[in-house]
Amino acid sequence: MKIYYLIFGAILLMTWGCSKTKEINIDSKKLLKNVQIFSDDSLEGRAFSKQGNYKTQKFIISKFKEVGIRTIYQNNYLQEFSYTFKG
Repeated sequence: MKIYYLIFGAILLMTWGCSKTKEINIDSKKLLKNVQIFSDDSLEGRAFSKQGNYKTQKFIISKFKEVGIRTIYQNNYLQEFSYTFKG
């Protein structure tokens, strides 16, 4: 009997969850401009710990703020993490 409730619940979830679509308008000129910025030589390939990486971070953060994306992690868009390199 539990399996029937699970199946019924899954069907309802898929039906209600997938039925609402939102139209997304993409400005192709802005998109092209962003791709050109990301591929520019001044960003040095955005390699880890390079100045180009930090420039890219600042650019992305400014775009997040521009479109109104809220921060989740300590009122910051960046989350620090430890890392090690081998090889």
